[in-house]
Amino acid sequence: MNVSEFDYHLPKELIAQDPIEKRDHSRLLVVERKKNSFRDAFFYDLPALLSDKTVIVLNNTKVFKARLYGKFPSDERESKVFLLKKVGTNLWQCLTNPGKKFHPHKIMTFSPAIQKNAKQKNILQAEVLNIQNDGSRLLQFNQEVEPLLDRYGHVPLPPYIKQEIPSLDRYQTIYAKLTGSVAAPTAGLHFTPEIFEALKKKNMEIAELTLHVGAGTFQPVKVEEVEQHTMHNETFTLSKETAEFLNRKKEEGYKILSVGTTTTRVLEHCTHEQGILTPESGHTNLFIYPGYKFKFIDMLLTNFHLPKSTLLMLVSAFAGKELVMKAYQHAIEEQYRFYSFGDAMLIV
Repeated sequence: MNVSEFDYHLPKELIAQDPIEKRDHSRLLVVERKKNSFRDAFFYDLPALLSDKTVIVLNNTKVFKARLYGKFPSDERESKVFLLKKVGTNLWQCLTNPGKKFHPHKIMTFSPAIQKNAKQKNILQAEVLNIQNDGSRLLQFNQEVEPLLDRYGHVPLPPYIKQEIPSLDRYQTIYAKLTGSVAAPTAGLHFTPEIFEALKKKNMEIAELTLHVGAGTFQPVKVEEVEQHTMHNETFTLSKETAEFLNRKKEEGYKILSVGTTTTRVLEHCTHEQGILTPESGHTNLFIYPGYKFKFIDMLLTNFHLPKSTLLMLVSAFAGKELVMKAYQHAIEEQYRFYSFGDAMLIV
């Protein structure tokens, strides 16, 4: 299967550059697989669109301010550091830009995102230790980074968003709990307290799991054949209580609505023989593309994804590539907003 089959043309003006004022007023394209059709709605219609016997599964990961800016001695231009993963005491694996500046033993001094009037104390610095096989760098910081991210960190927005947003809250789901993601599980950004209240009134059930989104989610597919692509690893946790709850509800005839591709990958990774969900914590590099047989989820809520991306391939696997590409073309013609801050799609 050729990667080019998942390409489409998107006018730049349809790439949402900022979040909509009211989260649940985003548009919602409802895709019905059995009818091979789609229709327009709004996200606040979601409770009315779902059966009472629905379990909604959320990814409760929390985004942290993973982007830092700093300078090397005698360098007037700032360089960028993107925190990927803590691998030791004050030791982080990072993406760097421009990479050619980040040679071993060089020391970078970071610039605060929030300036204070008083003389700065506890200046944040890091030494470049080495270059990893994947091109990332290991940086040894001079102190704990996490407590300083509110001061030094910037919201780690995707590269197609060209402006910074004033608050991390708008790139965060309202149910985010466990810190660890460098990108938001964007399908969840549309939920509001009012939506949850409406779902509660219909006696719908909510379950949570955790997958920490890594920078690999932004990496393009560089091979021509889909089957040759190697999926990046991401850390997840599905608790025993959640697995048992979902298995029980599935047996009782409830439909499982997976909120986002991250939630989907965890549920499908953890579903084993006879469609039974098994609790697990670890890493998943599950790559879902057309031809994959879904084992647990019944419905999918997701945003609109980049051309030729693994996320678009996952959605195409669930709804059928032909139907998905028709739905995307409709969304373009109707001027839906695309990508992280864009509108949503409900596939039933």
